Amino acid sequence: MSTDETKMSFEDRMRQRDEEIANAFAVVRGNLSAVLKRVKLLNPKMKITMKDVQKWRLENRNEEKPSKKYNSWVGNYAKEEYQADLLFFDDLKDKIETINEKGKKVMIKVSDNFDAGLLVVDTFSKKLAVVPMADKTHAALLVAMETAFKQLGGKPHMLYTDA
Repeated sequence: MSTDETKMSFEDRMRQRDEEIANAFAVVRGNLSAVLKRVKLLNPKMKITMKDVQKWRLENRNEEKPSKKYNSWVGNYAKEEYQADLLFFDDLKDKIETINEKGKKVMIKVSDNFDAGLLVVDTFSKKLAVVPMADKTHAALLVAMETAFKQLGGKPHMLYTDA
């Protein structure tokens, strides 16, 4: 192993291995021996076996039959597509009665801290991230998007929204 590979943690090496296999699979599409050949050609120092490729495919491919439902779509692998939408809490602005720390009844707004939220789902794994947003600004949306991507394991290849 080179000195760069010895400095990498085990998790980093496994993540790099999975990324290399995913990139090769995206080009070759389906033929596992061709995926293995491509990975070995592009990275001869990486020790990737057919067992690694097969394990990756089982973990990252959706082998179910496509749904017959109208307008349903399932990704072929994790992080292929995320779907995102904003949630607005305007209907929660009503005040409710509660008891404070001193035991007195007080009226508080339900959504004092958050005006909106971002919901992001990975279409393959169905993993979901919901990130509250203090306001509806562009900057808050960018922070929420980065947070959601981190919770789902990284950036997607494609992002689908209704905007």
